[in-house]
Amino acid sequence: MNLSPLATLDLQRHGQLSTQKGNSLSVGRVQTPTVRLICENDLAIRGFMPQTYWKLQLEDRATGVLFSNKDKFSDSDEALATAKAFAEQSLVTAIEMKDHQRAAPPLFNLSDLQGVAAKRWQYESTKTEQIVEKLYLKKYLSYPRTDCRFITTDEFAYLKQYLNSYQEVIQCPFEPKQVQPREAYVDDQKVAKASHYALIPTENIPNLATLSQEERRIYEIVVRRTILMFAADCCYQTTSVQLENKGWTFQATGRHMIDLGWAGYSEQAVRKDVELPQYQVGQLVPTTVQVIEGVTKPPKRLTESQLISQVFPKYGLGTQATRGTIIQTIQKRGYVKKDRKTGQLFPTNKAYLLINYLIDNEFSSPETTGGWEVFLSQIGEGAIDPREFVDAIKDKLSSQIQAAKERGD
Repeated sequence: MNLSPLATLDLQRHGQLSTQKGNSLSVGRVQTPTVRLICENDLAIRGFMPQTYWKLQLEDRATGVLFSNKDKFSDSDEALATAKAFAEQSLVTAIEMKDHQRAAPPLFNLSDLQGVAAKRWQYESTKTEQIVEKLYLKKYLSYPRTDCRFITTDEFAYLKQYLNSYQEVIQCPFEPKQVQPREAYVDDQKVAKASHYALIPTENIPNLATLSQEERRIYEIVVRRTILMFAADCCYQTTSVQLENKGWTFQATGRHMIDLGWAGYSEQAVRKDVELPQYQVGQLVPTTVQVIEGVTKPPKRLTESQLISQVFPKYGLGTQATRGTIIQTIQKRGYVKKDRKTGQLFPTNKAYLLINYLIDNEFSSPETTGGWEVFLSQIGEGAIDPREFVDAIKDKLSSQIQAAKERGD
């Protein structure tokens, strides 16, 4: 008993779905909430109405440094009138300097890797999983279908032992600075609870020339992410300067890199330094007020990368082994189309037909499905009787069938 034939027959009975052979709807515990999220994102973009706003900013006339204020005006006349009342000098009311120390990114789980591969090379999630599986079978990478970002002290020990070899194979030389296990990466208890540790290289180091381009890309990115935990932290300093003018507060923030650390060996872009002049609290700064016009932007369209690395984990939808397949399935069944260049996901008319039919149905709710995943996990651990869960689902399905009958009467 499931909702697929119910949705198909009910919509066909009401003339909303063709009775042509093979023209049926599919309702899935994970796929339907996924389609709903994509439809909701599309509706938010379609319904977005851009609005013009105005903001004030101050420019230090001596240095050209800009100081911003977050408040927005919906009326240009009000913004201009406020700006006209400003004095020609602004008072430095606060200066705050902070030292920042950022550790390297966490180790990969499968979803993280799929998200990066989709964004960087437009790889479909199932393709990335297949590549990782090949590297696993060749004994170059650890077990792929893991949702854990931690390793145990045993894995840390062998990774440390083979660090030089990993550095040589991907040409990433640096002097290791973090040579003791850190809780951001090493946690025996979390690994025990997850059953599998993070996705990392094994002791077997390949000759990259024997790998395909796709295999080499995935292997190198996993190795790089792994060994960066041994690199020095990225250290930088920020300086925030606050100005006050006629009761309005403005701020400029400078940034000075002290030590790139791991960021110097990462493929991520490094933000440039922003140097500020030397200001003193109590100093009067000659400033010019500027009125800046802006327009609100619509929500960004969901991509496969975002679904895999952000949305699915947020709602607890699917598992590491099924998430890539879910995206592939909703495309094959005609609910979603994907832009091959950008990875953006667009719902079809068939998707809206299904979601509108199930709009008040908790079977299409991401939150409900996420809750079920928790129950299923507890069943697997023996904490919950599976019969109770199944009986509850049967009751809900029965009520949906009864509601459909009443609509047809």
